[in-house]
Amino acid sequence: MRTKWAIAIDSAIKAIAVEEQELKGFLLILTSNPDVKEKLNTCQSKAEIMQIIIDECSLVDLTFLEGIIERFNIEEAKKHINEYKEIKNDFCEKIPLRSWLNETIGCPSSLQCETLQFSVDKSVDEGTLKDVQDLTKIAFESNSPYVRVVVVKEGNSFIITCSFPLALSESLIATALKNLEQLKKEGLIKLTIGYSTVYSQDEVAYEIIDLILF
Repeated sequence: MRTKWAIAIDSAIKAIAVEEQELKGFLLILTSNPDVKEKLNTCQSKAEIMQIIIDECSLVDLTFLEGIIERFNIEEAKKHINEYKEIKNDFCEKIPLRSWLNETIGCPSSLQCETLQFSVDKSVDEGTLKDVQDLTKIAFESNSPYVRVVVVKEGNSFIITCSFPLALSESLIATALKNLEQLKKEGLIKLTIGYSTVYSQDEVAYEIIDLILF
């Protein structure tokens, strides 16, 4: 899957014949991510801009690149991306989540404050990557496009690690709390966002025991 992604991205990038300043200007409008804006503003070459575009594309989300292709009507790039998306959609919807275990799906953050984790009480043999994407949409609603799935690992349940822009921390926490009951119905047993534990089934259980005993 990663090889197909790399070929599609490489082919699409090579088809982008847009002047550096025009490309940077559009990307600054396209993104609302302050971290990406900062990186773009410090770019000294088109190659650096292209690297940001690549970094913003995960195995399952090419939105950033698609925005460029649509804006500048780059038919050659569109062909490569559409071919990849057909393969990707099939994988996301039909291939068991187990096939994605430990695969680096998106670019991780090196900072804990920009990392979130879902622990879900389900088997990786029951779900698909689309189920993971749907979970982030339930949790974060309109902010879900800014939450990037990084890796899925198996434990007693399965754990989804994501990265997100630090500026969205409070908004993500508030939205997740609002949707907590629905998330619990989806099997959520723990959710941490940055340094905050938004929900933990174990902690709730301990609180109930304390109430009963004391």
